[in-house]
Formats: sequence, C-alpha cells, structure tokens
Amino acid sequence: MKVGWILCSAAAALAIAALARAPWIPAGHEQAWLRFSWRMNLVATEACRPRTDAELAELPVHMRTPEVCTSDLADYFLVLRIDTASADTVALVRGGVKGDRPLFVLEERRIRPGTHDVQVELVRAAAARTVLASLDTRITVRSGEIVLITLDRDGDRLMVRSADDVRAGGTSAAAGQPNRRDHDDDAEHRAETREQRGPAAQRKHFR
Repeated sequence: MKVGWILCSAAAALAIAALARAPWIPAGHEQAWLRFSWRMNLVATEACRPRTDAELAELPVHMRTPEVCTSDLADYFLVLRIDTASADTVALVRGGVKGDRPLFVLEERRIRPGTHDVQVELVRAAAARTVLASLDTRITVRSGEIVLITLDRDGDRLMVRSADDVRAGGTSAAAGQPNRRDHDDDAEHRAETREQRGPAAQRKHFR
C-alpha cells in the first residue's frame, strides 16, 4: 500500500511538472489593441449679464451679486475611424457635479495585426462644432501589441505611442517628444475614470 501511494505521488508530481512546462497561449493573442487614453483640461465658458433692480430687491442682502452667470454647457464626442469602417462616435461626460472637471478619454478597440489607417477627433458640440484635437495617421501593429494614442506632453495635440517607443526610452514616433506623466495626474486619471464609468448611461455609443 505504501509503495502504491509513493508511485501515485511520483506520477502526480511528474504530471504537474509536465504541465508547468507547457506553453501558455492567452486568449486573443492573434489580435492587437488600439487604446485611446488622455486627460484634457477645458476652460469653462460663462455668459453673464447684470442683475436688474427688481432682481436685486427680491434677494437677501448677502446674495445680491451684481451679475447672473450661466455656464455654457457643451457635449463632447470622440469620433473614431479605422480603415474603411464607418465612424464610431462615443459620447463623453466631464466629471464633477457641474460638469466642470477635466475631460478623460479611455477607450480601446481590438484590431487585426497589420497596417491600419486611423482617424481620431475630439469634438466639442455647443452653439458651434469645434474640433479640440485630431489625428490622421497610419499605424502598423503586431499580434498582442497595444498601440496608444494620447496627448503629447504639452497637451495640445495627439500622438502615437507603441511598445517600440517605450523600449526606446519613451519617445513618441509621431511627435518625437518624451512622454512624461506625473504620478499625481495618473492617479487622478484613474479616479476620474472610475467616477465616469459608474452609471452605464454615462457612455453612449452611436454607429
């Protein structure tokens, strides 16, 4: 009996060792990913007018501000075009109760390895349509690779970063500038993203 237990234990140990040496191929390894991730500070615009005498008379003394100001609320959209596919428009929501916090973009698309034409627009839709940032480029990705589209360090234009850029020391292939991210900004980015991705209704996709 004891010899049988020893043989069984030895066989189990050999099986575990063989399984440990077996190659592991993760799901989706034949795909690549295109990630859109950045933070943009936006200046809030307000329309102000002087209060009338009647309005001032109806208010308590401590609330008699000389002007009435209303925020010019706008809608923000991320418009993505990959190769010949139709435009994919994602509605974005700014954080904060008044919608006056920085705008965070965090999207990801699975693509096939190879060369792709990519067009990106960040649009502000209010009284007029304004393109805040745009990029029209061609990328080449390998299986399992993640290509990042983000803002440059000055925060005024979009750029492409790939794994090769990171290995080369963090230099953008598109902008040719080092990508320096402050740890505090990254932490705030993650916190704001969790806040925005709460209710499912906050993110709407239109095709």
